[in-house]
Amino acid sequence: MKRIGVLAVFALMGLCWEALALRAQAVVITEFLASNRDGLLDEDGASSDWIEIQNQGAAALNLEGWYLSDDADEMLRWRFPAVEILPGGYLLVFASGKDRAIAGSELHTSFRLEGDGEFLALVEPDGAVSHAYTPTFPPQRPNVSYGFSQRAAQANYILAGSPARLWVPDDGRLGNTWTEPGYDDSWWGEVESGVGFATGDGPAPPMAIPAASGETPPSRTPMERPRGGSSIFVTPTRSRRSCSGTALIAARNG
Repeated sequence: MKRIGVLAVFALMGLCWEALALRAQAVVITEFLASNRDGLLDEDGASSDWIEIQNQGAAALNLEGWYLSDDADEMLRWRFPAVEILPGGYLLVFASGKDRAIAGSELHTSFRLEGDGEFLALVEPDGAVSHAYTPTFPPQRPNVSYGFSQRAAQANYILAGSPARLWVPDDGRLGNTWTEPGYDDSWWGEVESGVGFATGDGPAPPMAIPAASGETPPSRTPMERPRGGSSIFVTPTRSRRSCSGTALIAARNG
């Protein structure tokens, strides 16, 4: 019985520790810019530094009574008004020193960020640190934001060598119709991904791309797949002579 009791205590401690860890990670400072020279402007048209906060929890959170601080000896430095962040949502606060904390308006801390690096923390109402860059974040570069890496999933929808169809139009008659799901591209040329183009006065592509069968406009550029790879380069001769960079390539996969 004593052994079971000890195990239960350790299990309970583990659950409490996990809850504390999740609580500490629920709201974080995902990114900030400590040397804003000519980037994002605030409502006054000034390039103020800024701090981005994300609610990574599963429920909406009201930040009223929370704090931001750049001083480890003064954790309750700038107080949030009643602003809510939805699950997965973000909140931008300008670190301008203008001290504006009105719900529904643009938020500004009472301090500015030091580009040479300093302490930065998001603090809960009870004084507990939700997230912090401590002891200091590293020296910053102008107009380059800083933050921590987040988990991301990658999905490859079109792989190299996937079958596709391609046509190089001479004008804009198609508009955006070719992007619609029901568009009939059966008369386009059959190619493999990826697809690209070349412009300017450089050498012509190694080969042309085979012409599509069927209803092909007489003015379209002859096409052929290049040797030894799936990349396609098209430089219509007329476009290269008259105005480089005007060639349009429309490619569809599937």
